Order: sequence, then C-alpha cells, then structure tokens
Amino acid sequence: MLLFKPSYHVEAVILGRKTQTRRNWKKPRVKIGSRHLAKTVMLSPVWFARVELLNIVLKGEGVPA
Repeated sequence: MLLFKPSYHVEAVILGRKTQTRRNWKKPRVKIGSRHLAKTVMLSPVWFARVELLNIVLKGEGVPA
C-alpha cells in the first residue's frame, strides 16, 4: 500500500501523468516488480489505483555512491 495526498496526486496517478514518487525511507520498503494499492487514507479499504514498482533509485544521506 502506498499513500498519496488526495488534493493533487490522485488525479495525476489515475491519468498516468504521475509516474514517479519519492519516499523519505532510510531503506526501500518495497521490491521491484511488486504491485501496491494506492490509497489516500491509511486504514481505509478504499483504493484508487494499483501501482507497479518498476525501479528504485536511492538518494540522500547514508546512500553509498
């Protein structure tokens, strides 16, 4: 499950305009090729899209060069 802000990301994800997302994680919590439900509320059973993860790029502090 991936959370998105409802005000401006939902429409872009549904229309395919938003194809990348950044997460402030110390290490990846997802695997390449996995599929996740896109939601706007953590524990809600309602989701608006299924998202497939195609690539992971690590950036930021503590990431090996």
